[in-house]
Amino acid sequence: MRVKSFYKLLVGLSAALFIQGCSSTSKIPKPNEGYTSFEYKPTSSVVNVPVSLSEKMLNSKINAEINGLLFEDKNMTDDNVMLKVWKVQPIAVQINGMSIDYRIPLKIWLKGGMTKLGITVAKEVELQIALKYHTTFGIAPDWSVSSKTVSSGFEWITNPEVSLVGFKVPVKYVADKIVGGMQGRVCAEIDNQIKTQFDIKNQMATAWKQVQQPMLLNKDYNLWLKLTPSEITATPFTSRNGIVSTAIGVKSQTEVLVSTKAPVVTPVAKLPNFRLIQKSDGQFNFNIWTDIPYAEAEQIAIKEVKGKMFSSGSKNVTVNSLQIYGSNGKIIVGANLSGSFNGTVYFAGVPVYNKEKHAVEVADFDFEMQTKNILYKSAAWLFKSTIKDAIKENMVFPISSYLNTAKSTANASLKNNRSVQNIAINGVVDQIDIDNIYLADKSFKVLGIARGKLNVAVEGLNF
Repeated sequence: MRVKSFYKLLVGLSAALFIQGCSSTSKIPKPNEGYTSFEYKPTSSVVNVPVSLSEKMLNSKINAEINGLLFEDKNMTDDNVMLKVWKVQPIAVQINGMSIDYRIPLKIWLKGGMTKLGITVAKEVELQIALKYHTTFGIAPDWSVSSKTVSSGFEWITNPEVSLVGFKVPVKYVADKIVGGMQGRVCAEIDNQIKTQFDIKNQMATAWKQVQQPMLLNKDYNLWLKLTPSEITATPFTSRNGIVSTAIGVKSQTEVLVSTKAPVVTPVAKLPNFRLIQKSDGQFNFNIWTDIPYAEAEQIAIKEVKGKMFSSGSKNVTVNSLQIYGSNGKIIVGANLSGSFNGTVYFAGVPVYNKEKHAVEVADFDFEMQTKNILYKSAAWLFKSTIKDAIKENMVFPISSYLNTAKSTANASLKNNRSVQNIAINGVVDQIDIDNIYLADKSFKVLGIARGKLNVAVEGLNF
């Protein structure tokens, strides 16, 4: 009996040792869940503020001011000639860049005569002449407009032959007399109109304040556009189809925020000095966020590995579930296993963006340090299995659908948006590039930079 009892005990111990050798259970400490606060600096970009000047409107203004009798010479004793000059047709104005050309058609009443033996004989005629003027203007750093108008010649509209009572009045003399007599008034009036109509400083001060107002892009998503301007530039004036335009570029920090009410802003009060640049690409950038919830990432990652067996020699384990969370900048994947090892092992890695795949992946993926130390003692064979590589291959989270949705939403929100009074927003997002990936308490937060063009038209900002 004693021999049989000893034999049973020996068999039992052997079975227990065999079972222990085939399966082990270890309580591996879970890495602390923790998230570092992240701050991002809004990207700087240029917002275009279109400014235009209508030749038609300037024509109207100039013609309204320069009218009626423009010049008169009542004295015949000095040169035997009297003159009266009226505007006979509308003044034609043509703008070319930073210069303006004018053509002023005039009707001339000319009275000439001769005095012989105390008897004066005189004759009257009417002629038509077109005077030409040229104005160049510039914008000073303080936004004041300066202009200089000079005569650029004349042309006769009617036959310039002038014969009066037996003598001919020199045509050049008549033209020079008219140009000289009108030069001061006409040039001064043109320069005065330009100074009055081109009140750029007040216009831009108004625009400067208005572009700083938060603009509601999409009320369904509570999306707001916030601009914090720092610099302002302009390109030279260009002419097309009777409209003269310039691109006012407002360089600013640009943010798209989610808020149930208008974000608080601290206005930048001072209008910066004017700076002329030859060309502006008008590139507009703003930050855009995409979230990948950890719960959704777990479903994607577990899809191909759940229930799958991984072996090394005679030992194997099956993956039951995965848990994903963040730990101070690293992504942690907890894999619950059963089989030759029972328990949860942890992997760690760094989230990165794969541009070719348009997906978030995990780089430097390996067993977490505490897990590694314990497995060396109890289940080192797991290092030789393919479980690590299999889980890593499934830690790929496509975000193209998120980006496409964000792009289409942005484009819809930037099309003729009039959420702010007297401002029309029109823009287009051409592409979205991924800038960084942060780990939040419930999701990957993927920071993208949307690139495109944006115009903010301030109504009334036309001279």
